[in-house]
Parts: sequence; structure tokens; C-alpha cells
Amino acid sequence: MRMKKIVILGLTLAAVWAFAAGCADGDEAPVQERGELSAARTQEESRPLTEEEVLSAYDRAVTVCGWFQLSTLPCGEEGLNVDGDVYYPVRSDGLETLEDLQIYLRGSFSQELAEQLLSTGGDAPLYRDIDGALYVRPVSRSRDPLRGNVELRVEQTGDTAYTVNAAVELLDEDKTVSGVEYWSFPYELVDERWVFTQFQLVY
Repeated sequence: MRMKKIVILGLTLAAVWAFAAGCADGDEAPVQERGELSAARTQEESRPLTEEEVLSAYDRAVTVCGWFQLSTLPCGEEGLNVDGDVYYPVRSDGLETLEDLQIYLRGSFSQELAEQLLSTGGDAPLYRDIDGALYVRPVSRSRDPLRGNVELRVEQTGDTAYTVNAAVELLDEDKTVSGVEYWSFPYELVDERWVFTQFQLVY
């Protein structure tokens, strides 16, 4: 609150002090209010997630992880030979540079997991920067035919931690269910972002 200079004839020194003290007391309320608003914002950021939100994040992570473990991103037809491996320009909206891909990965995975995915392929990584553009070494595989239905269950393991538990049917050659395989994927609030700290495709 800005204090305006007030001049009143006949004011005693004591009255001036009392007026100043009253203004100072009035300044306390906005400070307290700002603190309450800040606490409310913090509480909103760390609010419990719904099951739908966690499962939606899982579905997105499956898609992104699939670019490394199932089928790489779509690409153009003109390839470049890099140390014996042929790379093609990625053709996917919003993913024009390697940095774009890194940022996209960090939307689903921890820094460590994102770096692990980007290192897929070792000396011949699946994705690389060529003259400032994102290129890919195309690979693909089919879904494992001996994996059947996947049942997902969300479990809250802490104030800012969840786990997506996946039960995957194991199939015989005749497609009958012979067993169940279990996976757990931690989903946590890390550096103010909800990310998976462990992840892979279950099929």
C-alpha cells in the first residue's frame, strides 16, 4: 500500500505516529494473502492425480517409447550415408531437430531414461543430428505374437509417486494363455514434471 502524504492542521505528533502505525498494520493483510495464494498454487501443482491422468500419461509414453522399441518415426526418401549407415530425414510435425525430440522425450521420461532411449543403437543411434536437422535410421519390428492382453492398474505409492502395474498375458503357439507376466513402471514428480523413471514396451 502506498502511503500518501497527509497534511492536516492541528495534528499532534502522537496522532501522526498513530496514523503511521495504522497504515503499517494495514500492510500486513496483503502480505498474508499473497502467502496463502502462493501456498494454494503449490498445493495445486502437487495435487493427487486421477487414474485417468496417469493412464493417459502411460499411453503417451507407450507411443513415444515405440519410436525406439517398435517402429521409428516416419521419414523421407532421400538418405545420407553416415559411416556405412543410411539415415533419412524425419517427417513428423514438431520434430524437426534432435533438440525437439529430446524435449518431447522429457515430457514423458526422466532425464536419465530419455538419454538411455536416445542412445539406442550405440555407435549408430536410431536418431541423430545432421546439419541441424533430425534424421533417423529406420527400423521396425512386429508386436510379440506370444504376448496377449495387457491389464493396467494404477497404484499411488507416495504423495508425488505412482506406479502403473501391467499384467501381460503369455500365450502358447496356439494362442492359449499359459501364464501372466508382471511389470511395474514408476511415475513420479521430478523437477516439477510428472515423468516415468523406468519404462519399456511390454510386447
